Amino acid sequence: MNMKLNENIYEHSSDDEEEKEDVKFVSRLRLVVGGLFLPTVAVSFDRMFLSRLNISNSVLVRTAISGIIFIGVKNVLKTICLRKKLWQLMNRDIKNYPCCS
Repeated sequence: MNMKLNENIYEHSSDDEEEKEDVKFVSRLRLVVGGLFLPTVAVSFDRMFLSRLNISNSVLVRTAISGIIFIGVKNVLKTICLRKKLWQLMNRDIKNYPCCS
């Protein structure tokens, strides 16, 4: 190998840095969209369901309760999807595996 002594073999290429920037942008975008989506869903859920049940007279309390319900339902669905994905990965079959003979 022709390599200089001072050359860093672990140096990242510009493609890696661009991918990291894309991931950071998507992460920030996801955070902003999630931050805007939570209050919208909480207020909508409050107006549709909790106002009819007469849980509390305070709109703020009902909205907070519906936000907590939204976060709980989201986490349950996230857990179910992750378990389903893990189940699929554990139960996959390898086809066209070369024989060991």
